[in-house]
Amino acid sequence: MGHNEVLMDFGAVRTGSQKYQQLAQQLQQIYQKLDQIGQQLQTAAFMGAVGAEAAKMVTDVLKVVVQLRITKFQNLSQGMQQSIVARAAGDTNAVPNFSDSNNITL
Repeated sequence: MGHNEVLMDFGAVRTGSQKYQQLAQQLQQIYQKLDQIGQQLQTAAFMGAVGAEAAKMVTDVLKVVVQLRITKFQNLSQGMQQSIVARAAGDTNAVPNFSDSNNITL
């Protein structure tokens, strides 16, 4: 009878999860700065109303892009943590399989 083998470099996956969480935190700081810049541009009289509104639109778009990345990184970090827990409990079907054979580099 064959045996189930749990393949995962737990340390590497844990490190990867922490890196994604750090990236999410760094992006959160960038998001806050973009928000401040957007608020400053709203009150920027020297640019004129049209210029200030155009610049604010650019920062608003950047904020959306950054927020999408924050969410993606948080989800990756969470998924990696859940995979660690599942595999540590012996679940060989835990997805994704973070191993070298799957070309997932941590």
